[in-house]
This record gives sequence, structure tokens and C-alpha cells, in this order.
Amino acid sequence: MMSLKDNKQLTTKEKILKASLKLFSENGYKGATLKKIALEAGVTEMTVFRIFETKEKIYEEIMGTFKSSLPILRSYIEKEATFVLEEDLKEISKLFYNQLLDNAQIMMIIFKEKDIKSIISDKSLLEMRYLFENYFDKLKEKGKIREDVNSEILTFSFLSSTLGSFLTRQRFFDFPVPPQDELIEAMVPILARGIKS
Repeated sequence: MMSLKDNKQLTTKEKILKASLKLFSENGYKGATLKKIALEAGVTEMTVFRIFETKEKIYEEIMGTFKSSLPILRSYIEKEATFVLEEDLKEISKLFYNQLLDNAQIMMIIFKEKDIKSIISDKSLLEMRYLFENYFDKLKEKGKIREDVNSEILTFSFLSSTLGSFLTRQRFFDFPVPPQDELIEAMVPILARGIKS
């Protein structure tokens, strides 16, 4: 993600990217005009045009800073998972949530812009789904969760709970949501009790 240096220390290009990220996440791609970006960055519209030429090029550069959670989650599941159900689910949930936070503004752009090419490809979503389904299938083989639990639905439910708390915090600032650590500590045992063998 872009550095959060003081605006005085930023280069002109960094100021434009920072302003664009803010405006894209608040107003969507269409709502962030070059004029608004220039005003937010404290530069002229011609300067924005000279450095980037088009709004699409700004968007592409910002999207290039997106950090996928897949490598971190895969690394944990393949190398560090203990197959102690609650322990693993708590750690995975924390890792996933922290990745969402690291990409918070970009995630908000993605959720607002359905018709703009997403950086989260169908392939990477499928890879994440299969990663979790395989993990849950291994838990079944080890006798840690019930055989009748549908791994696909369990994957969706587990990831949705973390994504849901992230989105609630990002969109509904006044909605009382418990701190994420407390939520994970409470949510994982509830889920685990429902699927343990």
C-alpha cells in the first residue's frame, strides 16, 4: 500500500495517487473526476494529465498496490496449520481480516465498482475457495470435524463472517460492532461447536 507520509513530503505523483485513492474509495471511479482529484491533491488538472494522461491509468496504478490475501492464507494453511480447529480458525480469521484492513480503501473501490475490471479475479477467488475446502476436508480426515459438514458451505460461512465484520466497520461507522479480536474469540468457538465431530 502507498506510504502514508505527510502531504508535504509526498512527490506530486504520490499526492495524486493518495487523493485518487481517497476519492475512488469514497465516490467510486465515476464519481472521482480528474478535476476533483487535482483539487484534492492540491495540483492543477493539467499536472494530473501530464503525469498520468487518464483517470484509468491512475486507477490501474492504485490497483497495482493491492495485496492479495491468498499467499498469506495459503502459507499459513500449508506450512503452519496445527489442525487444532479453534486455534487455526482464529489465526486464519486474524490474517484475513488484517489483509482486508491493509487493502481497506481498495476493497471499498472494488465493492462500489461492479462494472470496472476487478483485480480480484475469478481464478483467485476459486483458489481461495479450494484452499479452504481442502483444509476443511483434511480436518474431516483427521476426525476433527463431522463428515456431514459441507466444506463449500463452511468455507463460505467462515470467510463471510470476517468479510462481513470488515464491511460493517467500513460502511456503517455508527453501528456498534465489537472489537475484531473479541469478535473472533467469540465467533470461532460458536462455529467450532457446530462442526466438531
